[in-house]
Amino acid sequence: MTPATPPHPGPGITLASTDSATTPAPEPPRPPACVTTTNGHPVTKPSATSGLENLPVIPKRTQLKGAQRDTFLQQILEIYDSGASIRDISEQTHRAYGSIQALLRGAGVLRGRGGDQHQRRPRASSS
Repeated sequence: MTPATPPHPGPGITLASTDSATTPAPEPPRPPACVTTTNGHPVTKPSATSGLENLPVIPKRTQLKGAQRDTFLQQILEIYDSGASIRDISEQTHRAYGSIQALLRGAGVLRGRGGDQHQRRPRASSS
């Protein structure tokens, strides 16, 4: 007896090869994090994250008080002033985004959100 061959799928249809030698090539390394400016040119993000590894990891549900809070605030202020984002700081320290934002807001150093900062002129009323 001859082994049964699978039926042909039809004209114009090809079956996928099961050859393991045709594995996809590995992904090329990703470029450094870039920010696109208003003129469309990519600019490499400043290395603000270089100090993030020095930030302490605070266990969840731990309330910071007194000197511990002041020390933590000084550490995140230094990193935030060097250009790190609130999200980067919160991920590294395992603190909520809102708690980092509240500390920075209390210190009076919160950066603006960007975007259109122009105030709109009131429309002239036509009489």
